[in-house]
Amino acid sequence: MRRRSVDHLVPNEQRTLRAAWQLQQQGVTEIHGYLLARQLKDRSEGAPVMAYSTVYRCLERLEERGLIASFESSDVASGGPPRRMFTMTERGTAVAAALPPDDSGFDLGDASSTS
Repeated sequence: MRRRSVDHLVPNEQRTLRAAWQLQQQGVTEIHGYLLARQLKDRSEGAPVMAYSTVYRCLERLEERGLIASFESSDVASGGPPRRMFTMTERGTAVAAALPPDDSGFDLGDASSTS
């Protein structure tokens, strides 16, 4: 099986990055996976929605590429367990802004401002 380039974002990674960027544009700077999955569902317009496990795999791959960063945050107010939170990096913001409107293949080199 042929491996894809580490600089290539597949459609699910594009969708995930685009959804995180849209949340950032709305003023949400710290994102958890469930919120991101809801954003994807709300924007799907009837298209099949990614499973939570797929969303988290995409987040891991985006973090490996330096497009998002994660940290652990405890929810002290509700006494809940720690949550893994995500934020967009500068590079991730630039790449998300350069994404095509469709889900065609996208190489990170296509975003000229991500050097």
